[in-house]
This record gives sequence, C-alpha cells and structure tokens, in this order.
Amino acid sequence: MTDLGMVGESESPIHSVYLAYGGAAGVLGLPTGDEEEVVGARFPGRRRHYHGSVRGDLHGISAPVDRNDKISCNRPPEAHDAVDSTICWSVQTGAHVVHGEIRDLWLQMGAESGELGYPISSEEPTSDGHGRQSRFEFGQVTWYPDIGAVVSRYSHGSASTIRTHRASGSPSSDHDQPCRRA
Repeated sequence: MTDLGMVGESESPIHSVYLAYGGAAGVLGLPTGDEEEVVGARFPGRRRHYHGSVRGDLHGISAPVDRNDKISCNRPPEAHDAVDSTICWSVQTGAHVVHGEIRDLWLQMGAESGELGYPISSEEPTSDGHGRQSRFEFGQVTWYPDIGAVVSRYSHGSASTIRTHRASGSPSSDHDQPCRRA
C-alpha cells in the first residue's frame, strides 16, 4: 500500500470505515480478501470486499428479507440473511460502503471503471424512508424491496433513468426502461 502513502491496514481509510461499521461484528462481517488496487478507473483507488449477515427487515441496507417467516418460541428466527458489501476508496472520493443489490448492480456495470464510477456516498435511506440509495460519480442507484435496484445516470445536470434491475437479472416491473447510453 506504499504507493498511496499508507503504511499498514490499520491506517487505511478502508479499515477505518470498516471499524466504524462495527468491524467483524457489524453488518459488513469478515473480509473476503485483501485490499486491492482498482484497475481501469479514471484515477487510482483501492477496495475490499466483505461478506456479512443481517437479521430482520430493519437492518437498513439494500438486501431483501423474508417478511413471511413466522417466528415463535417453537420456531426461532433463521440465523441470518447473507449480504455482500464493498468499501471503495480514492483520494478524490473518500471511502464509502456499497451493499447488497445496489452493490450487485454497480459491480455488473463495471464498478469503479464502469458507467457510474466511484461511490461518493455510503448507502443511505431514500427521502421517502422506504428504500435505500447510493450516489456515485456519474449517477445514483436507488433500491426498494418491491422493485429492486434502479440506476439513474447524471447527464448535463439532470438525472435520467437508464436501467432497472433486480439481483436475479430479470426486469422488476412493467415500467422498465431500456438502457440508454450517451
């Protein structure tokens, strides 16, 4: 990590965000590998992938859970719902977390080297409080449990929807728009 001026993992901006999210005991869980350099993006950066778990529908990330699962003393809750996350960092954008179906779509679109670029915010609630969203250099991904992840790309100061996606890869509604590329 010396090429970016970092001496060790404990001093990495990615590791600092990881600890802020609770480390191994938090929603991010354990790393699935080492920090790696981002290849092919507009500027240098680093990222690290994680595999964690959540329980219940109040976890606040873009990962669906089974709300029909009945829980009682005779039927305890399932241990967890798995969720994958990535912390991505660059000098220009800082370190931000991308989770669940938002992460899945961002990775499918090329991650930092793709249409959306680096994340510029960690995942946060939508303004209506019913979904989640992550902002990127060139767009935003919004996620709702009933429709999945929707990409809006910034073009000349306004946003235009270019793709609707569910983790399975199938369209999520009758109102899907085809991908429009500039």
